[in-house]
Amino acid sequence: MEFTKNQTLNKVTPKDFFLNLGWLITLYGTIISFIALSFGIINKLFVDPSDMYYSVVSYTSGIRLSISWLVVVFPIFLILSHYMKKIFLANPELRDLWIRKWLIYLTLFLSSITFVVDLILTVNKFLEGDLSSKFFAKAVVVFLVAGLTFYYYFRELRAKDSGMNSKIFGIVTIVLVVGILISSFFVIGSPMNERDRKLDEKRVRDLENISWQISNFYEVKGRLPVKMTWTEDLKTESNFIVPVDPESGANYLYEPIAGEPSYTLCASFNLEIPVTYPGDIWSHNKGEDCFKKNVGQVDSFGKPLPISIPVR
Repeated sequence: MEFTKNQTLNKVTPKDFFLNLGWLITLYGTIISFIALSFGIINKLFVDPSDMYYSVVSYTSGIRLSISWLVVVFPIFLILSHYMKKIFLANPELRDLWIRKWLIYLTLFLSSITFVVDLILTVNKFLEGDLSSKFFAKAVVVFLVAGLTFYYYFRELRAKDSGMNSKIFGIVTIVLVVGILISSFFVIGSPMNERDRKLDEKRVRDLENISWQISNFYEVKGRLPVKMTWTEDLKTESNFIVPVDPESGANYLYEPIAGEPSYTLCASFNLEIPVTYPGDIWSHNKGEDCFKKNVGQVDSFGKPLPISIPVR
């Protein structure tokens, strides 16, 4: 009888192999995306003054990617886990398959290493007097995830995991994942808000390109383009096609300032973008907003240096 049981444990079918491998991949995918999403939210909530605009935008992109992973991978993990539970109830001896034990031991090992490394970094930061709110929040997330993972699968390995305990763990996991997903939408906004942000980014890029073309025109001609024919002037001089608003198709507003080597550029924005770093010249209000540009100064290469002053 013992020999038959050992034969069963040593015989791993392709179904057993890929089922356990799928469980492992979706488990790790869920853990990594959960931690990455938590870190992205923390980065957005605790903005470092040294963070440049592109860093803040990259946080948002990272949050969106983590949401996509979590929304797809986590349900697959739940389905595989539930299916495997049903198999173990029907065939309890399959709980002791060598591949399952190896994968669980691997998970316990990685959880332990993560927990210890996180603890070391936390103590080190504390001794350096640099235990910021951002770092502390991230450390708590890692402690929580590594601790829960280790606790549950340690009991699973020792076959002490009751059905009730498994249900409680499942409910806690679902609450944590749903909670972090809801929180992420409060931080980055809805998909419609993201669309508006991208449109505003396109408007800013358009205004920046127009500004440099006007500076080049001023450098060659010694004057600013005329208001009534400014789009034709830029096209004639540098073959530059002046872009239009990506949503409405309307022209951006250009107004030269009499008696000054300056002008204003105006656009209508969907969102307000506050100043995100020192020297940010393209922050803007919601609705129509204008920027005063000065082409009278030059950079170290003698090129015109536009100076942007938001007109409020």
